[in-house]
Amino acid sequence: MVRDNAPRLNVEITEEQDKALRELIPWGMKHHLFSAIIDEVIEVLKEHGEIAITAIACGKVRFIDILKKKEK
Repeated sequence: MVRDNAPRLNVEITEEQDKALRELIPWGMKHHLFSAIIDEVIEVLKEHGEIAITAIACGKVRFIDILKKKEK
């Protein structure tokens, strides 16, 4: 099946999240950033399944904590 348009992901966010993203992500980088995040999440889910979903959704695994561990 040939699609006329690319698949899209629409997620409702708060006004505060929207403002922060607009201020912090350079113009033109949002697509690249979120595509990379989605690829990483897919890889983690393939390897770890539902436990990864739970860990991410309840805040047990956070990007900032992973980055801090890499710095050490």
